[in-house]
Amino acid sequence: MSHSVFHNTAVEGTFRESIPEASTEVSNQETRDVTRRTSLLTPSDTLSYEKLSDEDAVLLRRTLSARPPIKSIYLGQTSLSSFKIVFTGLEEIPSLREITFGLIDCESEDLDIARCAIFKSLRSLDLSCVKVGRRFGKDVANYIRQSKFLEELRLSLSCGGDEGIAIIIEALTLNDTLKTFTLARMGPLAELVSFHCEPQLSSDVLNGFAEMLASNSSLELVDVRGVFPVEKDKVSSLLGQERHAGVFKRLFIEWPEQLLPELSELVRQEACYSKLHVIVSSSVDEGELREFFDAVASNKALVELHFSPYHDELDKRWYDDDVEAVAEGILFVLKRTTTLRKIGISVPVHNGHVLSIFDALKENRNIAAVSIHTGGLTDGLMKSLAELLAVNKALDFVSLYDYWGLMPREVRKVLQALRTNYTLTTLFLDCEMDHEDDYFMMREIRSLLDRNVSLMERAAEFVLSGAAVSDKEGADALKKVQASPRLVEKVRYTTGDTEEAAMEAVLSALARVSL
Repeated sequence: MSHSVFHNTAVEGTFRESIPEASTEVSNQETRDVTRRTSLLTPSDTLSYEKLSDEDAVLLRRTLSARPPIKSIYLGQTSLSSFKIVFTGLEEIPSLREITFGLIDCESEDLDIARCAIFKSLRSLDLSCVKVGRRFGKDVANYIRQSKFLEELRLSLSCGGDEGIAIIIEALTLNDTLKTFTLARMGPLAELVSFHCEPQLSSDVLNGFAEMLASNSSLELVDVRGVFPVEKDKVSSLLGQERHAGVFKRLFIEWPEQLLPELSELVRQEACYSKLHVIVSSSVDEGELREFFDAVASNKALVELHFSPYHDELDKRWYDDDVEAVAEGILFVLKRTTTLRKIGISVPVHNGHVLSIFDALKENRNIAAVSIHTGGLTDGLMKSLAELLAVNKALDFVSLYDYWGLMPREVRKVLQALRTNYTLTTLFLDCEMDHEDDYFMMREIRSLLDRNVSLMERAAEFVLSGAAVSDKEGADALKKVQASPRLVEKVRYTTGDTEEAAMEAVLSALARVSL
């Protein structure tokens, strides 16, 4: 039997973002698969290696020494020796904007990125490191201080523990170029990936980030979901201080259920980040949850809402209990909001509630991504999904999972619906394939998703180029895609305009092709 995942590699970023790493069981094989799939994203201005050997490193060093006109480098699994072969003493490349490291084994030594000239002109750096040296935090801090252009910095798996992150936070306080800083995949997940015990971050780190954000007004987002415990007393203390009360608009954390009352108040005041990730147990206070959903329904700034379970092995009831209040609250919000773009439910949801959510999405055309932990991928669920895809032309991403089960026969109805759906580009079904027909359906579904990605790209090109009526292919693509949330977001991202301006550009182009 084979595991079934339908998606297009061109939207892998959406796939990875929409299913948070901390909310699903991640195996070593899945981690390797993420690296493998990402390495397939190789546009002409990108250099990409799935696994960088020392021999590859020598060739890459020679290539980069010629200062080619590349914008991005992706390196998957990289050893310390390969890293040093490529980057030690290498000069800047004027066109280079982004470097991503999938996994560097530092072998308890320092990378000395602050001394590598090629990193100085970067706009974005993504470092996933294990077995870091003692000076890792200091090295990153020195790099932050020296960089004049860096706008995005992401550290995964390691940051040097409390001592290392404290030094990094100190450097962030005085930085005026960074817009986004992210810590990801720390704690147990880091150990799962590296088979190495990494220093854990304490709850005190929250105070450090809050103090830094109170001083640094240029940093727009600090994403620290799931990397340290968020305690009620520390959050309450920060909210009680005028100096720190506003920092939660730029601080992306996982909110435990104990903080639902405080979070509800922040939501009412529009004083929280626009994406909310909440952790709940099967015994969550349903009254507090209803108050929270009531606040969310009236908020006009939220774009993402996700619920995850606690990963407490002692709570054996969790996988036997549906949290009805979560599903009912999501339904309540879907019938009232026009601003949410993504919803995720990683707590168990009874299929009856999933069907009701699908019905609500037939009316709510603003949601672009939905991810749900179902009660099982049944034929009834597939029929309902097919009906949804037949009428909803906004959904770009759908993920349904329950961790076991065979592919339902009625997936064929989903395939039929996709033939006339031009907006869905990612479909994730967590099930096993055991019939030959399943593989044929998988290939056809993937082909249709590929078609939709191409249509989306072509429609965006058409809008951005001025929507010339002589461009029949572009006009046809736009007619099929319409003003889908993903198209509007792509136009917004490319132009740097507001969402309203991007929507206006798309609607203007649609009006021209409709004449």
